[in-house]
Amino acid sequence: MTMTLDRGADRGLPDYRRLRTEARAWRRTRRDAIEWQHQHEAYLRYLDAVADDDVSDVAPPARDALLASAVVYFSDLAPAPVEHEAMLRISASTGANVYDLALAWSIGWSPLRGPRPAVAVQPTENALYALVEQAGASIAVTSRMLTETTGLAVVERDDHGSLAALFGLSLTGLCDCGHHVRGCTGCGRGCCFADHDLRTWDPYRCHLRAFVDQAVRGTAQRRIMGGAFAGGMLFRALEREGRLLCRTVEWGRCDVCGRAFEGTSCPEPHPRRAGSVRREPHKNQLIEPAAADRGHVPLQRWLCTECHHLFGAAGSHDPEADRCPRCARRSSRRMTVWARVAPARSVVG
Repeated sequence: MTMTLDRGADRGLPDYRRLRTEARAWRRTRRDAIEWQHQHEAYLRYLDAVADDDVSDVAPPARDALLASAVVYFSDLAPAPVEHEAMLRISASTGANVYDLALAWSIGWSPLRGPRPAVAVQPTENALYALVEQAGASIAVTSRMLTETTGLAVVERDDHGSLAALFGLSLTGLCDCGHHVRGCTGCGRGCCFADHDLRTWDPYRCHLRAFVDQAVRGTAQRRIMGGAFAGGMLFRALEREGRLLCRTVEWGRCDVCGRAFEGTSCPEPHPRRAGSVRREPHKNQLIEPAAADRGHVPLQRWLCTECHHLFGAAGSHDPEADRCPRCARRSSRRMTVWARVAPARSVVG
């Protein structure tokens, strides 16, 4: 079976009605496509066959047919002629996959770089499943990187499916993670952070998969960045469940070799001398709350504003408590930092 591309003379669009009829007929012939994933994969292979070429490098007529077929699969609506042509231009100039463009359009994204016409957008089951699929792929990669780079195995494999479903739905503009942009004075939404809303996607800046990665882990880069990660949906979900925090952590800085480390003494095998370690705050560190003999606990410390050394207990009533032991100055301020729990003993400052 081959999908046709008849255009209505008055509309300047592919014949979406006929395409929808043919797509339904195709589904009826797919007796093995009982589960959505199988149906989805088979349909994508079918669309490739329609294009008769690689999706990223198809001729304009084939790309036109492919886009229309993808829109039919993901949506019960048809785009206006200007929207259809805009998606074709985006695909041609940026290399954006037409499946991604059709998917984004089906959940309310506009290719016109402006407000989408007032239509009631109700994402179809196919569109939601496709978003869940993309979110799930990003979660799998992100959780592996999180374990490898920070040692925090806080995302269980069994959680991937439920998190992917949550993030897929959130990306349609329903995110309620509580993340608000700076300066928000009360938007009335559960989240107004643009990175969590696929309708804000700009295909001229990044592909859809990169946008989803940024929504999940705060960056499209293949690494974990503490400050950026704290703005991602995965961190917000883990923080809400008490599994992960992003805090300022107390580290040591060795005056002998210059190494930064967590703990009480430099792990390098060199001679040590008294007072050879400066304690300093490191911002945007991903940590686990204290539990048994692991995790981190908060401490109130003095921070010397001259030499940036953390010391003492800021709650002490000793009149000399705020005098820096390294430079002997008293230009200090209180600061809350987190320190790793020391197994079987108190945390050493």
